[in-house]
Amino acid sequence: DKERKAELLAHLEKQNLRLPKGGPGAKSASRKRKGPPVRFPQAYSRDPNALFVQKTTNNLIKALPAPMNSNYNEHPGNPPNKPVKYSNVRLACDIGPFFKDTAFEVATVDYYRGQVKLFSTESDFLEQDAVFADTFRVDSKKRYNNQFYLREILEFLQRGHSLLDTSCRCFHKIDAERASEIGISLPRHRPGLPEDRTSIRDDKCLLSKARCERTSLELSLEIAVGDIYEIVDKNNEHLVDVLRKNSKIVVTDSEATDLWAFKATHAASSKQELLQLVRGKPLGFPEPLEKDTYNGVKTDVDSLVADGEVYLLTNPETKISVLYARNRNLQLEIDGDIAKLWKEAGSKNQESAITIARALEQEKLIPTKQQKPEAKLLGKRKGTGSRRRASNKINAHAHLRLGPGGGHH
Repeated sequence: DKERKAELLAHLEKQNLRLPKGGPGAKSASRKRKGPPVRFPQAYSRDPNALFVQKTTNNLIKALPAPMNSNYNEHPGNPPNKPVKYSNVRLACDIGPFFKDTAFEVATVDYYRGQVKLFSTESDFLEQDAVFADTFRVDSKKRYNNQFYLREILEFLQRGHSLLDTSCRCFHKIDAERASEIGISLPRHRPGLPEDRTSIRDDKCLLSKARCERTSLELSLEIAVGDIYEIVDKNNEHLVDVLRKNSKIVVTDSEATDLWAFKATHAASSKQELLQLVRGKPLGFPEPLEKDTYNGVKTDVDSLVADGEVYLLTNPETKISVLYARNRNLQLEIDGDIAKLWKEAGSKNQESAITIARALEQEKLIPTKQQKPEAKLLGKRKGTGSRRRASNKINAHAHLRLGPGGGHH
């Protein structure tokens, strides 16, 4: 049937137009990375102990510190384009043409670029005459799923700066194994463990917390992978697709690169913008969290309260706090004598409801509870009007009634 064959050919042609260029196995546009290819695109480890073995004067193996961050043992960390230097080391694995246990007087590693240089002598190092100088990465021993990487990337975008920064003092909950792979130091204080006096991570970080857009390279460096576009989990799901689908991440594509940023619930990034948000909610604006707005929002809330721009009311039972904008147009001047009396009274004459209830209970008195008006059913009224009016009149004057067993009047 010629007509049927023509329909099938037309259908197949439409299907081929929908496929990415290069055929069914080619990458979709959302997974096409911009920029030059990466030599080692998969997950890797920055653990220096996986590269080198260094011994003490007593011939004991010395644990090399986390390379990225500085510490109190004079380790400077690894800022971009400034490699870490190691002296008198042996290889912990084969590197290039050199086998494991080969000795070198000097070795340098730029953990950002993965650049490794080996020098036979100190003089060779001074002259930068390396016997090996090339990109080298140690493969990660563990495979992580996309949700694990997603959590680390979200924390990075929300934090505002990188844990890899040499002077980062942020506390983190990353375990020792993962921290060694990323190449970052552990917190100075960890529950159930002795204090690490070499660590600068005392949770007093002074780095900027302003959130900004990050490139794919920055995301890759933060989670120690060569290229986020090449990461695929065991379910054959690409990491970049998981990132793009996440509601807390917004991506901006351009011809040169793609930029990733944290998407907060409320569009505010400063104290003034926060004040405008509160003013736009006359019925109250719940006290915001950093993940819902921006880093440092608690400081700005305290400042707005101190400046008298907003009121902060907290429910004593639920502990939920709500912000209300102060309307200065409705501000009233209070007589000085009244204000003085109010301050003198303070809280000493304002006993809590619990205290009052206990005092009444001791006197065997029960406070009268105002009854809610009964609902009207099908337009019918319950009882006569005169009987209800009489009841209301009695309740209006009977503030207290005797409890069971009698009591004082």
